Amino acid sequence: MKTILKNTVIVILFITAVLFIGTSCDNEADPSPNDNQCNYEGLTFLDTGDNTQTLIPESDLSTNIFNNPPNGIPAVEISTSTGSSYPLIEFRTEAITVGATEVINVLINATQYINITVTCQRAGTAAGDEFRFDLVSNGAEAEFCVGIDNVVIYYEDLDYDGFGSQTVGTPSSANISLNSDDCDDTDNSINPNAIEILNDNIDSNCDGYDNT
Repeated sequence: MKTILKNTVIVILFITAVLFIGTSCDNEADPSPNDNQCNYEGLTFLDTGDNTQTLIPESDLSTNIFNNPPNGIPAVEISTSTGSSYPLIEFRTEAITVGATEVINVLINATQYINITVTCQRAGTAAGDEFRFDLVSNGAEAEFCVGIDNVVIYYEDLDYDGFGSQTVGTPSSANISLNSDDCDDTDNSINPNAIEILNDNIDSNCDGYDNT
């Protein structure tokens, strides 16, 4: 019951305080408190009393950067971590270089909020690097300050067995995989899930040996 109440309060707080009531954000200051690092981590906003309010802490957010997605446009995806008691947030943007902007929709507990302008104010490329995104809607403002948890890379899967080669995929790749575990991407009977045949001089299951 407490968890349900907590989720409800946070969702209402986000929707009313951030998306529909005019607030100012941490980065309104010049210089911004977050110019050099994310001092206010997670999904935050500055309330009317100039106090930073954290809607979802960074520890409860999962951040992935997709360097070579199938459409060829790198993107960042932020969502509530699995098992978190906070509302489900699904945020994805292709504005991942400093100064880049994009108008997107944000999903909060299965409800979609549209026409939110996102500006990238701090960018990274590797796990552990920080991203800062400014979110503006109807005159209200909030921000994401998050560390990259995972760098997602797609690999070519020429034999369509679900296992990628060592070759990084491109938008023109016929098929791609999120792993590079295939030791022979020209033969779909050879992959980590294959059954090894003893002493046939073929490493069928890609374990480095011709045995079981």
